[in-house]
Amino acid sequence: MKTINQLQEEMFEWNLKNFPTASPTSSLLVLVEEIGEVCRAKAKSDAGIRGSEEFWRNELKKEIGDVFIPLAIFAARCGFHDLQELIETRWNKISKRDWINNPTTGGCDEHGSSDNSLS
Repeated sequence: MKTINQLQEEMFEWNLKNFPTASPTSSLLVLVEEIGEVCRAKAKSDAGIRGSEEFWRNELKKEIGDVFIPLAIFAARCGFHDLQELIETRWNKISKRDWINNPTTGGCDEHGSSDNSLS
């Protein structure tokens, strides 16, 4: 199995070949489009319309996978070619938060950074 960084490099090379003039902004818009498709699949599944539960589960699985591709390309177009390191660095910080025992701050220093991503 390939690493996240190997996949990112492969995706970026494919993107450069197929869309040589693409910008980080255009890559970001593709990412948002794919996130919208995840939302669509989840909304239709929850509503029980336009397909079976199995159909929407398969669509959701596909769309979640599709989100990673433009995310990796967007990161590379912004100059971040080590997605593995980005993810691990952020997870190491976020995983220390405890919102059950510290519902106001998550256990973070109240005077810490303004970084409140993932709440």
